[in-house]
Amino acid sequence: MPCARHDFAYYNVRKLASSEQWKSQYKRTVDKAFSSDMLRSCDGLFTVKKAACKVVAWEFYAAVTLGGK
Repeated sequence: MPCARHDFAYYNVRKLASSEQWKSQYKRTVDKAFSSDMLRSCDGLFTVKKAACKVVAWEFYAAVTLGGK
């Protein structure tokens, strides 16, 4: 679900906001919500799986932060 919500926001908010607003304000907010959603999806796991899930969540967050447009 985190990816679908993030993709939805990227697609729709970018259409509603100016390019400058997207870059300066909304992209950061959308990416942070994605990070929170990804980390929350790890909550039901235990020990090693939970730790691995959080590593992957942070890697995905880094990817969208650095590469998302």
